[in-house]
Amino acid sequence: MCGIIGVWNNSGCVIDTEKLLLRGRDGIGYYSSANGLVKNKHEHSLGGVHQVFIGNSRAVPTTEFEQGAGLDEKNQQPFENDRFVVVHNGILSNDKELIKKYDLKPSSLVDTAILPDLFSEVGVVEGLRKLKGSFAVICYDKRYQKLFVAKNFMPLRITQNDKGFKFASIKEMFQEDEKNEEIEPYVCYEIDAYNKLNKHSLYLNERNEKVLVICSGGTDSVTTAYIYKYYGYDVSLLHFNYGQAAQDAETFAVKKIAKLLDADLRIIDAKPIFAMFKDSSILLNQTEAKKENKILDAESTLSYVPNRNAIFSMIAAGIAEMEKIDTVAFGGQQMDSVYPDNNPTFVDAVDNLLKYSLDMQVNIKFSAPLIHCMKHEIYQLGQFIGVPYDWVTSCYYPKIEKNKLIACNECGCCQFRRGAMEMIGYKDRQSNTDISVPKIKLIQNHEKFLNDYIKRCL
Repeated sequence: MCGIIGVWNNSGCVIDTEKLLLRGRDGIGYYSSANGLVKNKHEHSLGGVHQVFIGNSRAVPTTEFEQGAGLDEKNQQPFENDRFVVVHNGILSNDKELIKKYDLKPSSLVDTAILPDLFSEVGVVEGLRKLKGSFAVICYDKRYQKLFVAKNFMPLRITQNDKGFKFASIKEMFQEDEKNEEIEPYVCYEIDAYNKLNKHSLYLNERNEKVLVICSGGTDSVTTAYIYKYYGYDVSLLHFNYGQAAQDAETFAVKKIAKLLDADLRIIDAKPIFAMFKDSSILLNQTEAKKENKILDAESTLSYVPNRNAIFSMIAAGIAEMEKIDTVAFGGQQMDSVYPDNNPTFVDAVDNLLKYSLDMQVNIKFSAPLIHCMKHEIYQLGQFIGVPYDWVTSCYYPKIEKNKLIACNECGCCQFRRGAMEMIGYKDRQSNTDISVPKIKLIQNHEKFLNDYIKRCL
């Protein structure tokens, strides 16, 4: 456990070792091209020319102290052998296994001490792939004058200028004028003496074609499920009952869709979670459409439920991790962009969050393949791939009569459905729309549309 910092070909870069203390105050060590290896010598600021500088501020965990890895200089990072110099932030859970497997002879009981010899045995990238636990690593290859920088879910940031690179655990370790960003999780950056940067994935397995679709039983989520089925995915559905007015009809619809798709279905009772939000959304406190709202219940945040899609997404990701499903999807689409949790920014943010919130080597993608589509485009694609819209509920206040879904035909969602179907000349038996001449230019090549605008988002 510690803070780490690295500088590569960054002439004149200020290295403030005082800032390293934010992540560990039990010792400081560094390696530089100018001074070699220096341990437990605290200088406030190290400037000047550094082809390479690697620093570490130590935070001694209780487990290391109890095992005898106390404050002695031999336990202070960096650790080196004749080829590699390494600093590491995190906890390795398989260091003893690797010692036995490769007959390593670490100079300290600190888990990081295995890394120089491990990298000598199998290479840096392959060595990183063998690690279990948490890690952010900066490694200097003295023989080939290369820098390797990598992490899984631990913090590690980068800044680059026309001279070189600087890395540090957290943004507070950079100078105010050094714009920095988090490096990619589960990626190893390899940088040579000429600042050429190559990236290596640290994931061990290819992603599988299994998807868990958060499915309300509505147009967008059902079409999303059918799109994944169309592309050959093994589709599972996850439905939430959270106190919504459409709960019974949605449950009826999603069970029917699961049967038609031959998809596993999990239904979660989330009403206790969302009970506290009842007064904040008409979906939770209203049982029929109000004419004065017109279409505002679908075009404004009247129907917004606080953080709903984020809560659903996190539960879905946990289930997907448990069941080894590599994609979680929901039915976000462009016409719902009034809601903060129905936008590409939300999709990207959740997708990135899962790299940090799930266990090591879990590579789950969060996606919304319809996020750039309009409602009338969704219905056209749905027709093409065989979505049974008679069994799909797109109403805030639907009913079930004689084993059929009956829409209220007054709420904003009903107006969206009716209008979109009229635009494309589609007869909707739920709202009794007539087949008419399409009012817009229809999609002429569905396969091309799917490949251009949908497939890349899967």
